[in-house]
Amino acid sequence: MSKVVSRIFISVILLVCASAASAQETYRLAPERVVCVASGDHADIHDSVTGPAVAQIGNGTQVQVRDFKFGPDATGYFRVAYGFDGAGQPQTGFIPAEDVKNFCGYDARKNVTRHQFQAPPQTCHLIGASRRTVEEVNDFANSHRAFFPSMEVYLAQNGWYAISLGLIRVDAEEVVRSVTAGIPADAYCSDGKEYVAVLDKLQNRFQTIDLPRFANLEAQFKAARALRLDGDKTGDKELFKRACDLGDWLACGRYSHAITSTPDPEDDEIIQRNHYDLLGCMRGARVDCNNLFAMRRSYVDHLLSAPRWQSSDEVWPRAQDELARAACDGGVWPSCRYLGENLWDSDADDTVQYAMAMHAMYTACLNVGDADDRICRVAGEMLVHKRFQLGTDPDPFDMFVVGQISAPECNHDPHNAWASCGTAYD
Repeated sequence: MSKVVSRIFISVILLVCASAASAQETYRLAPERVVCVASGDHADIHDSVTGPAVAQIGNGTQVQVRDFKFGPDATGYFRVAYGFDGAGQPQTGFIPAEDVKNFCGYDARKNVTRHQFQAPPQTCHLIGASRRTVEEVNDFANSHRAFFPSMEVYLAQNGWYAISLGLIRVDAEEVVRSVTAGIPADAYCSDGKEYVAVLDKLQNRFQTIDLPRFANLEAQFKAARALRLDGDKTGDKELFKRACDLGDWLACGRYSHAITSTPDPEDDEIIQRNHYDLLGCMRGARVDCNNLFAMRRSYVDHLLSAPRWQSSDEVWPRAQDELARAACDGGVWPSCRYLGENLWDSDADDTVQYAMAMHAMYTACLNVGDADDRICRVAGEMLVHKRFQLGTDPDPFDMFVVGQISAPECNHDPHNAWASCGTAYD
């Protein structure tokens, strides 16, 4: 795994509180986070995890992660660089990790009545063509079958259908073109804000969705919610589909789950699941973002599946990493585990990389419940890694916090780490 490039990129940005990818967006590296306080407009910066506040920084301020540790109340803290002093040196301090997100305002997507097809943060729709009619759309789809698993079709405000070849990371267009044959020369990235409808995706073609007319979008979404609640009561999956088609952000994931008939579904079923998980993810359903890439087989990053790229030693510019970051911001533990495992290199000596991995794995540990007790033990192993690979002894309290979570009734036997707090207390 390549080491995280350490750089200072501190700036105040004006956020419309739905941080979204666009064709012009500059890709932010993982250490670059955004202050996003849920109940307030600023966060306090402390000189230590127990020290007083020494500065305040507003929502939307970009900071760079430097380290991660625990406070006396077992709250995770990032040490961040947040500005420069009079001598031009980086200013650093501690801020509660819960006040620093990968993407600020993502949950606001659940409550809007427009931008229903805005691509997830730091991703975009790679538009391969625009067509006037559904028949022309299907002609294009048939002549570009290799892209069909990840293809989506959106109705733009101008009345044309925009055919997306797939979701890609905002900085990946050049790489995708270099490794994937058949992409039209005039293909471009779109953030999806101008799209007003989506075509239904069947086994081998697209078709329009017959929707009832409503007085306004608010009335449409109210009807969609009612359908989803009826589906919850009756278990009728078609109600979930209808509710999703009408714009309900929760119903898409419900339908995706309902159509999974076996642990090893057929390709057509996977394509359908990807379609509805993507719709939910774009509307603010973090679990759907996770499910979109975490299935046993998924067509996210289908455009990066060329053998030449798979054999490359370079780091993939994967859209699924951004989906995981959006999901982990909301505590979806499989995404946090994915990030932690991909960020953690036991041979690395990069404190920033350790900090991000530790925070991701600790967040997974807090949210996993009884689903996977190995996750909390891995967090303890990371503390041991910090001691031996980074040459920095972890704070005893850090070790206690992780040990307490991973083995709350431990026997303190350092020789039996799997059944005790040994991993953290060693």
